[in-house]
Amino acid sequence: MQFVRESIFVSAVRSFFNTFLAVLGVIIAFVLFALLAGIFSSPYRTEDEFIEMQILPDANGETIILPETSPVILQLDITGIIGEMHLNGSSVESFLRVSRKGVMKKDRIKAVLLYIDSPGGGAIDSDLIYQAVMHYKTVYKVPVYAYTPGLCASGGYMIACSADKIYASPSSIVGSVGAKWGLGFNFWQFMQTHGIDSVTIAEGLYKEKYPTFTKSPEGTASYNDLITIVQEGYGQFVDLVAKSRTDKGLTADMLKHTYGAQVYTGPTSEKNGYVDNGNAYYLDALTDLVKIANLDSGPYQVVKFNYKHSPLQDLVSNKLSLWIEEAESALLGIKLQGKLHNSLLYYYDSQDRLK
Repeated sequence: MQFVRESIFVSAVRSFFNTFLAVLGVIIAFVLFALLAGIFSSPYRTEDEFIEMQILPDANGETIILPETSPVILQLDITGIIGEMHLNGSSVESFLRVSRKGVMKKDRIKAVLLYIDSPGGGAIDSDLIYQAVMHYKTVYKVPVYAYTPGLCASGGYMIACSADKIYASPSSIVGSVGAKWGLGFNFWQFMQTHGIDSVTIAEGLYKEKYPTFTKSPEGTASYNDLITIVQEGYGQFVDLVAKSRTDKGLTADMLKHTYGAQVYTGPTSEKNGYVDNGNAYYLDALTDLVKIANLDSGPYQVVKFNYKHSPLQDLVSNKLSLWIEEAESALLGIKLQGKLHNSLLYYYDSQDRLK
């Protein structure tokens, strides 16, 4: 009998490829299973099937599921960049609609707590979320409180203004009432240097978009349109905040000529009228909300809604988003995600303060 001896290197390579092929086989099988599940699943699905409910601790730390007749506090999480993924007007409106259906029907929602940790984002979605919360509390006559443990700026602060009271922690960053349009690049000089020309075919008065290849875009109709949009968006933002906070001493005149788009810590933001309590924590806001909703005499439930995700969906969406952000950051220095480019923004970026 003859024995064939393999070198350690060959053995290691063989083991590596065996493991690699096994893992590859599992991934392919998983993908095929996901595709088949999608093919044979019903094409008709209701909104409720994509949303799941999560039980949160009450002010005493209890998470026991109570009977369907028990009162409920709905927590809406406004965390991250507004306008991206599932943080937009449509998703928040969906959560609010679902809160009146199924096990939540029969008017179980007695109060709403906005949990905000956001630098803001798209102006349209910020306004849609603000309007949705305002409509909800008006129609169903429920108190709404907002709490921020960290960042409550720009569009995030706009949404907070839909609340009857705003709470912030001592280390929170609050404010940045302003509007901007970004990013904008002009490549005219680069094109001249490299002998590049551009041609745009457009029909209709003022149809051409922001002229990125023109020597002097300032003063053109497109450029002036953008200035008007930003000015009007800013004016609407200021009026909204002033309407909500004038009784706390924060007026439109002060926002425009004194505070501008500055940000402040919790205690200073309270002093300036941005929040009602700038030395608060989550339990403070929740406890006060329980009292104002008259729920302190018996048990109640705190819930929030989330969108269901498949592991494959999370893997693909997260990786793709990461690759796009890395490419944009390396090539153009763009930090906002692509969906928000070339749109009116209520967005706070701390890096702007360093320029």
